[in-house]
Parts: sequence; C-alpha cells; structure tokens
Amino acid sequence: MKRLLSLLLLSAGLYAADPAYYLDRFSEQSEKVRDLKVQIHLKSRLPGLTIPDRQGTLYFKRPDKLHLEGEGFMMLPREAFMPDLRSMVDSTVEMKQLALPDSVTDAQLILEFRRIIDNQVFTTVAMLDTLQWTLRRLQISEGRQFESRVEFTYTDIDGLQLPAVITVYIDNARFQNRNVRNPRGPRGRGRANEGQQGYMEIRFSGYAVNGGLEDALFPEKDSEAEED
Repeated sequence: MKRLLSLLLLSAGLYAADPAYYLDRFSEQSEKVRDLKVQIHLKSRLPGLTIPDRQGTLYFKRPDKLHLEGEGFMMLPREAFMPDLRSMVDSTVEMKQLALPDSVTDAQLILEFRRIIDNQVFTTVAMLDTLQWTLRRLQISEGRQFESRVEFTYTDIDGLQLPAVITVYIDNARFQNRNVRNPRGPRGRGRANEGQQGYMEIRFSGYAVNGGLEDALFPEKDSEAEED
C-alpha cells in the first residue's frame, strides 16, 4: 500500500511539474462544446468604444466559427469567449507555472506564457480552476503600454461550465486621463464616470448547446474580419 501511494504521489508530482498537462485538461473540458447558440447583453465603457448597451444572439461552432447577430455595432473577441490556450503554445518562447498568492485557493493554478508577436513581447497569465477546469482570469500585457484583464464567471448547463458573465478591463497608456462617458446619460447626453476603468461586460443567457449548427449561419465575412 505504501508503495502504491508513493507511486501515485510521484505521478501527481510529475503532472504538476508539466504545464502542458494542465492545458490538456482545460482543452478536454472546453472541447465538449461542439457548438452553441446564446443570447448576449453587451455593455461597453471603453475609451473610444463607448456605445449604448446592445442585445443580440451569438453563434459558435468549433473549431473557430463565431457569428453575432444584433442591432447596431457589436463586437466580441473570439479569444475572450472561447479561449484556446493550446494555440498560445505555438508562439510561446517561455511557459511556466507561477506560485499561488496567499489570496488564491489551492484549487487554482497560474500559468504564464511569454510570446513574441510582430517583434513585441506579450506576457499572458492564465488562472485556471482545477476542479471545474475552467478559465477564471486571463491577463495580457505588453510592457507598460498596454494591459488587459478578462474575468470569467460560469453557469452549469447540462453538466457543462459555460460563461455567465465575461468582463474585459483595458488599461492603455493612451487612455490615461480620459474619462469614460456613459452613453445612457440623461436625455441622451453622456455623463463622465470619473475614476472608472474602461471595461466591456458581456452577459449570457438562454444557452442551446450541441444542437448541430449549420455552417451557413457563419458568413465568410465574419471569419475574414476576425482574421484581419
């Protein structure tokens, strides 16, 4: 029995030392979603992209099809909704596991990726929940010029953990000392939200999962726009 226990502990230690193991577990969970349709409510308070609140329908199909339907301008970064951590490895020059801060529970882990994109070094830090194998936080930075943080909360849909709320925070040196205005101010006039960090919030409801969506729901122009 002692020998068996030692082998089990050794195996667990080997897995814990290899960040790729965690990426595989996360991908196995997320890939259970083959396609989905969901209602979204989008609120943007980003400098330069402050728009009235929008509602629409989002369609997703693996591996990378994403389509939004709704009135007026809407946007949702693909990586913010269904992030593919495995794809980061292709351009990663360094990947490692970070120590957990005291404020973080043992059921979570933190991975850091350093990538080079267009000769710029980007650092991505991903916080994973190791009980649900979901992404809790994604933080991306380019030196001191740009930093974004994406926070996720989830809901259980037929045993699958799917986003309930995604909030994207942006901190860009170009945005400093710029007020983010509320487009829903009195009589249509904006009101300055002084001290409020720019953010985008997406709420999800009415999920329909793995119903077999047709490719015709995803116009080619959507894919081309996301690639640009």
